[in-house]
Amino acid sequence: MKKILYIHGYNSSSESRTAQVLLAHLGEGFELIHPTFSNDPEEAIPMARRIIREEGVDMVVATSLGGFVALSLRGIPKFVINPSVAPHLTLPNNGYDGDLSGFERLSKVIWDDIDEAERTNTTGLFGLNDELFSYRDIFSTHYAHVIETEDSHHVLDETITDIVIPHIHSYFGK
Repeated sequence: MKKILYIHGYNSSSESRTAQVLLAHLGEGFELIHPTFSNDPEEAIPMARRIIREEGVDMVVATSLGGFVALSLRGIPKFVINPSVAPHLTLPNNGYDGDLSGFERLSKVIWDDIDEAERTNTTGLFGLNDELFSYRDIFSTHYAHVIETEDSHHVLDETITDIVIPHIHSYFGK
């Protein structure tokens, strides 16, 4: 049984549409762990690390702000969808009025310690019509695998079933 940790985006939850599509279509041999994470990275990152360790997670799939959390993790394969890499710049435009210092501090070190395994075991999917932000260019300077789609920030269910899930299956030889 392969365990996939899903980390949702800003102001989302464990019951997000992406989580539901993954649950419905991952198939046999996969377990999706999809808790609700805090919007605060200084809470979300340690929570993700604890779940990975305690549950024996095999891969992380994350969207938007969850992608920021995922890209802060090392030593685990990742598939990030429209990841935010500078939330301190974009969250204020999306109604966030909390402290941004943790985001700013972490965005300065998110690219540290990326070895060849990290580079090759991390895939980013970027919607070319993302209305919120796009960090495809900087992502592609650090990671080997970039997929582009015609999606907006919130990818279509078909993108998850036709691209994300086959990638997960292929990674594990299914």
